[in-house]
Amino acid sequence: MARRTTLLCLRDAARGTSSIGGTRNDRREAPGRGEGGDAVVIRRGPTWAFWYRALIRADRRFSPKEIRQIKPGFRPESMDDKWFIFFEQDRLYIHRSWTGFCIYVVHFEKAGRDCVACEIHANRNPKQCGLSDDSYDTRMAFWVIDFMLLLLRLPAGRF
Repeated sequence: MARRTTLLCLRDAARGTSSIGGTRNDRREAPGRGEGGDAVVIRRGPTWAFWYRALIRADRRFSPKEIRQIKPGFRPESMDDKWFIFFEQDRLYIHRSWTGFCIYVVHFEKAGRDCVACEIHANRNPKQCGLSDDSYDTRMAFWVIDFMLLLLRLPAGRF
């Protein structure tokens, strides 16, 4: 898997797409989340945000049934839930629920009837995420998808 860690200048769209980074007061409500007025809050970077990330190539195929399970995402219901996940414009955003930091962004492309996870952007900001292992990040991003969204059960001791 190829890895590129770069310092990026990210221009957020006017409608406020998610980005890695931001300040404590820089927040927004995720689209289509929250029922009856209860807001789901995630961090969002400023208009021009500089952040470190690793671009990790991936090649995992998901069936149409699996994509239908992935698209609704996951909304934390209690303090025990560690992830907040949503799907927007062929990207799956995986945030830590307590801090709101975006840890992974998984990019999907259509391949016939299926969708392929073609790359993963992993947060490399040392103040937000202390990891820097591409292999671990790939396994972790797909573990979150499998366990939290597809509700697959992994054998004990397997990660």
